[in-house]
Amino acid sequence: MYKTARLRSGLLAFGALLALLPGAADPAFAKSLYVDKAVAASGDGTSWAKAWKSFSKIRWSEIKPGDILYISGGSSGRTYTETLTVGANGAAGQPITIRPGPGSGHNGPVTIDGQNRRASGVFMSRRNHVLVTGFRIRNHANAGIGVKYATAGVRIENNDIYSGDPGGGNARGVDVRGSRGNMPVLVRGNSFSTPTSSVARTDAFWSSDNDGVVFEYNTAVMRNANTTGHSDGIHSYLDFNITIRGNWFEQRNSASTDNHALWLSDTRNGGVIKVYNNVVLVPYLTADSAITHWAEPGWTENGTAWFWNNTVIGGRRAFNLYKSPNARAWNNIVWPAAGGSAFFIYDGVIPGANIDHNLIWAPNATIGYVGDTPLSWSAWRARGYDRSGLNDNPDFVDLAGRNLALRAVRQSIRRPRWPTCRPTSSARRAPKGRHRISARTSAWTRRPPPGRSPTFLARCQVVVASDNNICKILCKLEG
Repeated sequence: MYKTARLRSGLLAFGALLALLPGAADPAFAKSLYVDKAVAASGDGTSWAKAWKSFSKIRWSEIKPGDILYISGGSSGRTYTETLTVGANGAAGQPITIRPGPGSGHNGPVTIDGQNRRASGVFMSRRNHVLVTGFRIRNHANAGIGVKYATAGVRIENNDIYSGDPGGGNARGVDVRGSRGNMPVLVRGNSFSTPTSSVARTDAFWSSDNDGVVFEYNTAVMRNANTTGHSDGIHSYLDFNITIRGNWFEQRNSASTDNHALWLSDTRNGGVIKVYNNVVLVPYLTADSAITHWAEPGWTENGTAWFWNNTVIGGRRAFNLYKSPNARAWNNIVWPAAGGSAFFIYDGVIPGANIDHNLIWAPNATIGYVGDTPLSWSAWRARGYDRSGLNDNPDFVDLAGRNLALRAVRQSIRRPRWPTCRPTSSARRAPKGRHRISARTSAWTRRPPPGRSPTFLARCQVVVASDNNICKILCKLEG
């Protein structure tokens, strides 16, 4: 009995020691904490009645892994004019969640407004396992949400971001830098828009010096027609490996330059930017590129980009591959702007097998350029490109109405590198709460955060392979 009691005492002491270790937490004791600018005086954050009155009053030392920080939206909406700087870490499986409040009197939309002078609406540096979801973020002079130096578990989801117009500089949506690990940051399901004119640089997403970051299922609508700055859907610079998938990038202005959907530059040694299942709609971009991967003068590292299963409409050069000899482009639907070409390959020869199985429609008969040489379809294929591709009108249901479903699935394209696509009645479900897809009648419905109306609704036709892998997503955007 003495030995048993001593063993039990030792175990209890060891358990108490574990509880004191950094990051240790018991999910059973996870708690809810509250911020409400309408309270008369700041409390201890443990209830709506005792809520912290402002972001600056939050006691981050009291927020532990698994806790939820609720921000009150009042009955019909509430605006906060300060930066929410995250000051604590969650843990694997126990993120700190920051979201608008639930319940009557607090579940209105929460807006964080930078008034075109504060740098960020939400910012975190060296923080991990944090979920930020459900906010309206407006008018910031650097980025609506900024993340630096994360290594694990940061998720930026379902936020509605408007760039605003700070009069110059940057006014981006989400800015992620220096984050490396196994998916250290996931940017998912957010919507982004811009003013109709701003001299600021209004990119939807900025990524630099990252490895493992994922951007998925986001909607970026670039309305900024002022090309003093520019509005890219996503700008990658000095990245190692990032993934860009399932996004909708749309130019909704008449500018002929600078509204690139993807601008990917100076990828690091051994890095691959993976770009797939995206919709790029830049119909007015008649003097610039829809998608670019390039190396700036003097850049000697050998990172590259792979593109597959994307639908790309617009751009004088739909794909601009400049000093990108290892790039790959497979199984894309490509329709450049009038007078444009699908591929522009310059200062670096890409092997023919690296570009194949694409459906290309370039009515002016110039399919691509290699160096300064324009190539017809036959000349393009003679160079080894798209030997299994197709030169034909993709026959969208309603391109002008942004319904990019096909009237008939083009079965003449075969994909030895990827599953052969055959419409089936199978369906796959993407991450919980995001969207449901089916080969015949699918609808991709972006669910809004609680208490909000959806900003966009995208309905998609999906082609599913016999093994249920998604081969293509073609979408109609509404809203």
